[in-house]
Amino acid sequence: MEQPPPHYQRRASDREPMVRRSDDQQGERRVERRTERRGEHRSDERRTDKRRTEHANSADVKSTSRTASLLAIRYGIPIEYRVACYFSFPLVLGLGLITVFATKQDFSTNDLYLVFLGLSISLSTAIFFMSRHITEPLKTITNAAANMNKGDLSVIPKRRDDELGQLIENLNRMGRGLSRKTELERVLAKLLDPNVANKVIDELDDVNFKGENIQATALFADIVGFTQMSEKLSPGEVSELLNEYFGYYTACAKHYHGTVDKFLGDCVMLVFGAAKKDQQHAYHAVACALLMQKITEELNAERLKKGLFAVQLRIGINSGEMLAGLLGSKDRLEYTVVGDSVNLASRLCNEAQAQQVIIQEECHDALAKQHDMTVDNHKTIKIRGKENPVSIYNVRSLGDEEQQKQRQFIDKLLENN
Repeated sequence: MEQPPPHYQRRASDREPMVRRSDDQQGERRVERRTERRGEHRSDERRTDKRRTEHANSADVKSTSRTASLLAIRYGIPIEYRVACYFSFPLVLGLGLITVFATKQDFSTNDLYLVFLGLSISLSTAIFFMSRHITEPLKTITNAAANMNKGDLSVIPKRRDDELGQLIENLNRMGRGLSRKTELERVLAKLLDPNVANKVIDELDDVNFKGENIQATALFADIVGFTQMSEKLSPGEVSELLNEYFGYYTACAKHYHGTVDKFLGDCVMLVFGAAKKDQQHAYHAVACALLMQKITEELNAERLKKGLFAVQLRIGINSGEMLAGLLGSKDRLEYTVVGDSVNLASRLCNEAQAQQVIIQEECHDALAKQHDMTVDNHKTIKIRGKENPVSIYNVRSLGDEEQQKQRQFIDKLLENN
């Protein structure tokens, strides 16, 4: 017999060393194939779900876009024409019904009554829903305006794009402007005296850089020996001391209708009759100075009990013509008063001794005619920068009645603090 070709022998020899797979291996292979098929099937399901979701979202977007387009077309028509259409629809419907019934052979009076009854019901229904459609946003706007008057500047929800919607948007914009102005007033009240802050806000649209000439009174109060005192105190203690005393001095100025013009280190400048008109600005300034001296004594007594430094105050006051307004540069302004009368008040403060309230003779003569005023240390001094000597007085009291009022105010002020 002939021998088979060599390649048949090689194939046979190739198959001979192959090891037959076990049943376990074949089972594992079948499990892997089934798992792969299930994974492919799940992937197909996920792709199908994704396409369905995308299709649904696309339909929703188209529906929303279509609705928005219809509303835009609707609200694009002026409101007077829309109202006319709302009322014309039931009339046209009624005329149509009349025409239909008129073409009938058996048209009767009862049919006519039915037509007019249906027309009346349709027209009444249209008027009812139309009135609600108009009056509901108007009620919302009315309530919002009333709340604005009470200080509630909350935003009105905007649910329409017609003329009423524009009115609501304008009211919301106005509310935001009022809210910003309120916040500005609060910030200015912390930085400036409330009377000055209100005057600045009232004149925001007409800022007068030249100021105005007024008759007012300036008061300068200075702490005696502050430089030596600050050398023995830390910066924190100095700040705490000044804040405590200046806080009470501000309350005194507010009690007598004055305004705090500025704090200059250990000195405070008060003005009476500038930001707010005051016919008795001179008297109120002197009364405020005496109150400041008395409350300083009260605070000193408490500080000495605690082993702290006591403060001695000297005050100078002068009345006369001065320039008041927003002064400075266009980039930075300050509401203040300037003039020779203001400078003289500062000079009188420098001439005063501890616990003194110094005024010049003209102020004394004007107040002595109307009030029971006690003074001492009348003298004439030479003021630096003034050609003529100045006659001055030290004010001790404005009468028993004023002293009793000040005593009550001090007790109430210390009790609240």
